Amino acid sequence: MRINHFEIGTIGFLLVSASIRAVSGFTGLPLVAGHAITLLVLFIICQSLIAKISNRAAGLFFAFTALLLVVEIAIQVSTGLHVNWFVISLLMEGSLKQNTGLSAPLLGALLVAAAAGLYWIGTKFATSGIKLSAPRMVVAGVLAAAATQLIYAVAYYQGSTEAIQVRRNIPFFWTPHPYQSNKLLGYVLGPRGENPFSLSKVRAEDTIFTAEPPILSPVSQRAGEDLPNVLIIVADSLRSKDIRKNPKLAPVLMSAGQNGYISLDHYSVSNCTHFSLYSMFTGNLPTSYSAARSRKAGTGMFAEISAAGYDVTTAESTSLDWYDLSDIILPSKTERWIGEDEDTLENDRQVTVKTIEQLSKWKQTEKPGIHLAYYFGTHFPYSEALGSSGMSRLERYKAAIGLFDIELAKLLLALNELNLGDNTLVIVTSDHGEEFYQDGRVGHASRLSDEQVKVPLLVLGAQNQSRIPLSHRGIPELIYSTIEPTQPKNQPSDAIYLATCGYDFPGAFAVLNQNGRFDFEFDNGYLIPISPQPDGAKANMRKAAADLLKSID
Repeated sequence: MRINHFEIGTIGFLLVSASIRAVSGFTGLPLVAGHAITLLVLFIICQSLIAKISNRAAGLFFAFTALLLVVEIAIQVSTGLHVNWFVISLLMEGSLKQNTGLSAPLLGALLVAAAAGLYWIGTKFATSGIKLSAPRMVVAGVLAAAATQLIYAVAYYQGSTEAIQVRRNIPFFWTPHPYQSNKLLGYVLGPRGENPFSLSKVRAEDTIFTAEPPILSPVSQRAGEDLPNVLIIVADSLRSKDIRKNPKLAPVLMSAGQNGYISLDHYSVSNCTHFSLYSMFTGNLPTSYSAARSRKAGTGMFAEISAAGYDVTTAESTSLDWYDLSDIILPSKTERWIGEDEDTLENDRQVTVKTIEQLSKWKQTEKPGIHLAYYFGTHFPYSEALGSSGMSRLERYKAAIGLFDIELAKLLLALNELNLGDNTLVIVTSDHGEEFYQDGRVGHASRLSDEQVKVPLLVLGAQNQSRIPLSHRGIPELIYSTIEPTQPKNQPSDAIYLATCGYDFPGAFAVLNQNGRFDFEFDNGYLIPISPQPDGAKANMRKAAADLLKSID
């Protein structure tokens, strides 16, 4: 087989660039090197086979392989994610244009144009080829793949947390399920503990947790009671960091807190919309998201309150159908308004209009209601109406915060004018935060940093401020206790549990309690501690792990 110097050099360089961030310690270097060699040999063999059919097809194969690696590197550098099923699933969601600013046809056209450019470059700079022995290349590829898999399997068998982190940083790396590899290695390396990563064993009966909502008395049985309405206002991607640094970005939000409760240290549980809102409206960690998604039936707070006789309504700047979220959290009889304008700011203004219309209906009827107002202007890509094209992304984001604050002012003014303020629980928060290049990455859904999970929380009308939650998981309990305060309630936990974004199950967790922060990877059923463990910290890590397991549904 004969391989073009330019093409093999380009793919080799891109493979090294895509894999370099995974190099870590004694285990990382051989894993990365073996995997890169495997992929390079696989490319050479595939292109040689394609070239026997058509040189043009072989050139296209080079172009698309190079494009894939360039996209992988760009995603890694900017967000810390990879080209994988989760990222691909984001592109397949119906709200792609609203969330990324790119329509599927435009994105496809850009990728095809980039591939065409790489194809032209490949033909323009083609040089004489390297003659390689096909059998030797196959043997080299098989040996490199076998060595890589063996290194990883042995490291995993011995409980190497470094191997887990390296694997998650290597692009396009696949391994068999550990059950198979562990079983085979057991015959050679001998027996091992049930969980080589764990710091302690937790009894099975201590890990069972069910988030059972209270049974609310039907509205029909509570005639004569002045039942409270509930208004939940969610601004997408609104992090606390900028408002803390400059409270003048959101003066209405900050001043409203003087009449209630406000925190800039509230946690959203997760760093993406579908996981975060799931936790906010069910009280569960998103570990049960997959099961709830398969049922596709309204579950959690809205369903319970609807069953009690409340009207459930929404005004959504962009649809909450993202990852089937609306099917999970909203009962079927929910009255929804969904923005259809191309401009997210116009949709946000209409959310305010529709919400005020709903407040007026509350005033005219004796039946209580719960309403969700969902704003999207603070989410990338931001409206062109925010300012000149010369503004940085962060500057446009801050401008979007100010415009949301104006919409919030309209809602609070309408509540007062309709005399609903004394009989309405108002909750203002966000689904998650956002990172910008100043923080090392861009966007969200990649790590549980303060920029991605610390969000504002404003609560007005709560009867008992000692019950204000520290994270979104406590919001249902706050609402239940306001609707029916006579019911016995559990005390809010002083621990905060965070779960990183995923397709339908988290890949990592963090526990924040009085002893500090403790981070865990979750891999194939194993909860793996990855936080630094200074002297005396292991006991606290054990307790954090046990508490987390009790909270996992």
